[in-house]
Amino acid sequence: MGMFQYGYCMKITLNIANPLLAEAKAVARKKKITVRALVERGLKLALAEHEDRRAIKLRDASVTGKGLRPDAAELSWDQLRALTHRPVTLPECRAGGGTLPGVDLNDCSSLLDQLDGRDRL
Repeated sequence: MGMFQYGYCMKITLNIANPLLAEAKAVARKKKITVRALVERGLKLALAEHEDRRAIKLRDASVTGKGLRPDAAELSWDQLRALTHRPVTLPECRAGGGTLPGVDLNDCSSLLDQLDGRDRL
């Protein structure tokens, strides 16, 4: 299996937790391979594991009814979506303050850290 087994190579950015990345670097250094090679091997193993699983059969969760309302039968998907996804007005917070400490809305990592609960306030 060569580096270009799939016919092309794409550059991406991954957010990896610092302890996991440090461990990956240590393993790669010990095995004398690149972190990229280690990540590719991990992806291949995860994909192979995924392929080994048998498909599950879901129960029929259809709802009873007579289909679309007569007035909606000829509508486009966009029009149907507009019927079901109405805009919501959120209340304005008047408590003041702004964002939580440590959250930079221009840095998704800091926001994800807060959402993941890694940095408790």
